[in-house]
Amino acid sequence: MTAGHGLWRLSKGSNVSSPVYHDGHLYFAHENLGVVNCVEARTGKIVYEERLTPSPGQIYSSPVLADGKLYYVSRRGSVFVLAAKPTFEQLARNDLGDRTTFNASPALADGRLLLRSDQFLYCIGQ
Repeated sequence: MTAGHGLWRLSKGSNVSSPVYHDGHLYFAHENLGVVNCVEARTGKIVYEERLTPSPGQIYSSPVLADGKLYYVSRRGSVFVLAAKPTFEQLARNDLGDRTTFNASPALADGRLLLRSDQFLYCIGQ
Protein backbone atom coordinates (compact mmCIF):
# COMPACT_ATOMS: atom_id res chain seq x y z
CA MET A 1 0.00 0.00 0.00
CA THR A 2 1.47 3.34 -1.00
CA ALA A 3 1.00 6.66 0.77
CA GLY A 4 -2.30 8.26 -0.16
CA HIS A 5 -4.02 5.01 -1.12
CA GLY A 6 -4.81 3.45 2.25
CA LEU A 7 -8.01 4.66 3.86
CA TRP A 8 -7.26 3.22 7.29
CA ARG A 9 -5.30 0.49 9.05
CA LEU A 10 -6.16 -1.49 12.17
CA SER A 11 -3.92 -3.77 14.21
CA LYS A 12 -6.76 -5.80 15.76
CA GLY A 13 -8.11 -9.21 14.97
CA SER A 14 -6.63 -12.23 13.34
CA ASN A 15 -3.80 -13.02 11.00
CA VAL A 16 -5.65 -16.22 10.08
CA SER A 17 -9.30 -15.52 9.23
CA SER A 18 -11.07 -12.95 7.08
CA PRO A 19 -13.74 -10.50 8.26
CA VAL A 20 -17.39 -10.52 7.23
CA TYR A 21 -18.96 -7.32 5.85
CA HIS A 22 -22.57 -6.48 6.76
CA ASP A 23 -24.45 -3.15 6.66
CA GLY A 24 -21.34 -0.98 6.73
CA HIS A 25 -19.51 -2.98 9.40
CA LEU A 26 -16.76 -5.60 9.49
CA TYR A 27 -16.96 -8.49 11.96
CA PHE A 28 -14.02 -10.69 12.94
CA ALA A 29 -12.40 -12.57 15.83
CA HIS A 30 -8.90 -12.68 17.28
CA GLU A 31 -7.61 -16.21 16.74
CA ASN A 32 -6.18 -16.68 20.26
CA LEU A 33 -8.04 -14.35 22.63
CA GLY A 34 -11.69 -15.33 22.14
CA VAL A 35 -12.47 -11.69 21.40
CA VAL A 36 -14.78 -10.57 18.60
CA ASN A 37 -14.72 -7.16 16.98
CA CYS A 38 -17.07 -4.93 15.05
CA VAL A 39 -15.51 -2.10 13.05
CA GLU A 40 -17.00 0.64 10.89
CA ALA A 41 -15.90 -0.32 7.38
CA ARG A 42 -15.70 3.28 6.16
CA THR A 43 -13.55 4.66 9.00
CA GLY A 44 -11.91 1.70 10.74
CA LYS A 45 -13.37 2.88 14.06
CA ILE A 46 -13.86 0.06 16.57
CA VAL A 47 -17.54 -0.21 17.49
CA TYR A 48 -17.11 -3.07 19.93
CA GLU A 49 -14.48 -5.49 21.16
CA GLU A 50 -16.02 -8.19 23.37
CA ARG A 51 -15.06 -11.58 24.77
CA LEU A 52 -17.13 -14.65 23.89
CA THR A 53 -18.39 -16.72 26.82
CA PRO A 54 -17.45 -19.27 27.79
CA SER A 55 -13.96 -18.88 26.39
CA PRO A 56 -13.83 -20.49 22.94
CA GLY A 57 -10.10 -21.09 22.91
CA GLN A 58 -8.74 -20.49 19.43
CA ILE A 59 -10.80 -19.42 16.40
CA TYR A 60 -9.04 -19.97 13.08
CA SER A 61 -12.09 -20.01 10.82
CA SER A 62 -13.71 -16.97 9.26
CA PRO A 63 -17.22 -16.17 10.47
CA VAL A 64 -20.24 -16.55 8.19
CA LEU A 65 -23.42 -14.48 8.02
CA ALA A 66 -26.95 -15.84 7.63
CA ASP A 67 -30.39 -14.49 8.57
CA GLY A 68 -28.95 -11.57 10.53
CA LYS A 69 -26.67 -13.80 12.57
CA LEU A 70 -22.90 -14.30 12.66
CA TYR A 71 -21.52 -17.79 13.22
CA TYR A 72 -18.03 -18.21 14.70
CA VAL A 73 -16.57 -21.73 15.05
CA SER A 74 -13.83 -22.42 17.59
CA ARG A 75 -11.11 -25.00 17.05
CA ARG A 76 -12.73 -26.94 19.93
CA GLY A 77 -15.97 -27.37 17.97
CA SER A 78 -18.13 -24.75 19.65
CA VAL A 79 -20.35 -22.59 17.47
CA PHE A 80 -20.98 -19.07 18.78
CA VAL A 81 -23.98 -17.21 17.37
CA LEU A 82 -24.03 -13.41 17.50
CA ALA A 83 -26.51 -10.84 16.27
CA ALA A 84 -25.15 -9.16 13.13
CA LYS A 85 -25.51 -5.62 14.41
CA PRO A 86 -23.16 -2.97 15.76
CA THR A 87 -24.16 -3.78 19.35
CA PHE A 88 -22.63 -6.91 20.88
CA GLU A 89 -25.21 -9.61 21.54
CA GLN A 90 -24.22 -13.25 21.94
CA LEU A 91 -27.34 -15.24 21.13
CA ALA A 92 -26.14 -18.80 21.64
CA ARG A 93 -23.27 -21.22 22.02
CA ASN A 94 -23.56 -24.78 20.74
CA ASP A 95 -20.99 -27.49 21.40
CA LEU A 96 -20.79 -30.27 18.82
CA GLY A 97 -19.18 -32.68 21.27
CA ASP A 98 -16.51 -33.54 18.70
CA ARG A 99 -13.03 -33.46 20.25
CA THR A 100 -11.25 -33.26 16.89
CA THR A 101 -9.95 -29.92 15.59
CA PHE A 102 -12.02 -27.41 13.63
CA ASN A 103 -9.90 -25.16 11.38
CA ALA A 104 -12.12 -24.79 8.32
CA SER A 105 -14.47 -21.87 7.85
CA PRO A 106 -18.15 -22.82 7.93
CA ALA A 107 -20.19 -22.77 4.74
CA LEU A 108 -23.85 -22.09 4.01
CA ALA A 109 -26.04 -23.95 1.53
CA ASP A 110 -29.83 -24.11 1.17
CA GLY A 111 -30.45 -22.84 4.70
CA ARG A 112 -27.98 -25.26 6.23
CA LEU A 113 -24.74 -24.65 8.10
CA LEU A 114 -21.83 -26.91 7.10
CA LEU A 115 -19.04 -27.40 9.63
CA ARG A 116 -15.81 -29.29 9.00
CA SER A 117 -13.51 -30.80 11.61
CA ASP A 118 -10.33 -32.64 10.71
CA GLN A 119 -12.34 -35.90 10.75
CA PHE A 120 -16.02 -35.12 10.16
CA LEU A 121 -18.35 -32.95 8.09
CA TYR A 122 -21.52 -31.75 9.84
CA CYS A 123 -24.68 -30.43 8.19
CA ILE A 124 -26.93 -28.47 10.56
CA GLY A 125 -30.40 -27.30 9.65
CA GLN A 126 -34.09 -27.61 10.38
